[in-house]
Amino acid sequence: MSQANAMFDATVRVERIIWLPGAVSGERLSPDLKEFVEDLDTDPASVVYEAVPELRSIAENDGDEDLFIELAQELLLGATGFLVQGATPTREYVTGGSFFSGWGSYYTKWFRVATEADIAPTIIAWAEDEANKAQAAYAAALSERASTE
Repeated sequence: MSQANAMFDATVRVERIIWLPGAVSGERLSPDLKEFVEDLDTDPASVVYEAVPELRSIAENDGDEDLFIELAQELLLGATGFLVQGATPTREYVTGGSFFSGWGSYYTKWFRVATEADIAPTIIAWAEDEANKAQAAYAAALSERASTE
């Protein structure tokens, strides 16, 4: 089965891909990587820093945006791999444990992978984890409801 088919079957998609060696040049960041850096959370505990730990050291910099971009460029110079934003629909469970989902409401998460071949398995594993969490939350809600009746 191709990776595209596996992703389709797992109901996941790639929102964005940034190839790090091509996104950091000697003088500036690519527009996509610049936007990624500009949108970074200022909380160093944010999950995005799992994907790009090099940037954790500047997470609390709430000063000059140009300085932030410059520091990010220096930290990412020579970085390898890809930044990949994966997406999977949220699941709404209904009576009987069935669920519905659609691309009108979905989760996203950034990952860093070493190679193109790592993209699909990484995103699929994350989506399976999200689905398991949603199912567990539904089961817990049912259990709580049953105990109060």
